[in-house]
Amino acid sequence: MLGYDGVRLMDVTAPLEVFGTAERLGGAYTLTLCSPTGAPVTTSAGTRLLVDAAATEIDGAHTLVVPGSVDFPQHAPAAELLDAVSALAATSGRIASVCTGAFLLAGAGLLDGRRAVTHWRHAAMLARRHPSVSVEPDAIFVRDDTVYTSAGVTAGIDLALALVEADEGADLAREVARDLVVFLRRPGGQSQFSVPSRARAGADDPLRPVLDAVAADPAADHSLPALARLGGFSPATSLACSTSGSARPRRSMWRPCASRRPNPSWPPAPRSRPPPPTAASAATSPYAEPSSAAWASPPPPTAPASAAAPAAEPGRKDSRRCRAGNGAG
Repeated sequence: MLGYDGVRLMDVTAPLEVFGTAERLGGAYTLTLCSPTGAPVTTSAGTRLLVDAAATEIDGAHTLVVPGSVDFPQHAPAAELLDAVSALAATSGRIASVCTGAFLLAGAGLLDGRRAVTHWRHAAMLARRHPSVSVEPDAIFVRDDTVYTSAGVTAGIDLALALVEADEGADLAREVARDLVVFLRRPGGQSQFSVPSRARAGADDPLRPVLDAVAADPAADHSLPALARLGGFSPATSLACSTSGSARPRRSMWRPCASRRPNPSWPPAPRSRPPPPTAASAATSPYAEPSSAAWASPPPPTAPASAAAPAAEPGRKDSRRCRAGNGAG
């Protein structure tokens, strides 16, 4: 494994973990990390790695693994690094690159006339910068004779597992994959992993379960009712969201459920109307309307004779009648 300043940390550690696990499980591997000068290297993550030797001290390696860097698509690799790659490749039985390490192999002339792959984001740049290389942008890894190239970052695990399988057989490679909890052979190409990142959804986004389900199994049932059950909202809200082109349902129509789990009781069963009341049921009902006789107003009470108002004296006005007249007038 060749290390250098600016190398991507996982491009180095992921293949080393595969080969180290294979060695622990019985594979015949001896791991050596070298650098162009033998000095420690600083990765793109800021982690410093100690090396075992300088590149000039390595002779006759069985496999040379060249990791990538985030700098190569923008800047050409240093001449010192290209010289180290060329010197190591001249005495190695097979050569492999991880991620943008393909830019190093191409810069050293090791990919001329060959098929290769790199990170999906930089495949077009590799093809433009090195027209003699046949770039396959969707592959997880590509083998062309004794030269191997892999896609981005974690695809170095897939590449290393393929090398272990070629060296030690499928059984050991399968045990290594089980130990690392990864696919022995990842399904599909690397472009499938770039597509879901374009549909952005936060961790608290109500559509996150829907987008995750579609990305995990594009061939499943993704009809409107199925998506509504996944998201925990009504089909009308789903339709409004899809027609508006928004990643979030419109607030005016959003009615979040108490739980975002699928609601097996949706849609609700239609309610049956009660039968019309009959004459017998209306008569016995406690809510039956009383008859018209019950609503008749009682006659006004009559004042007793003793309570009759005394007659007004001649020439004297009735004060009660005046007050009533003033109040009415």
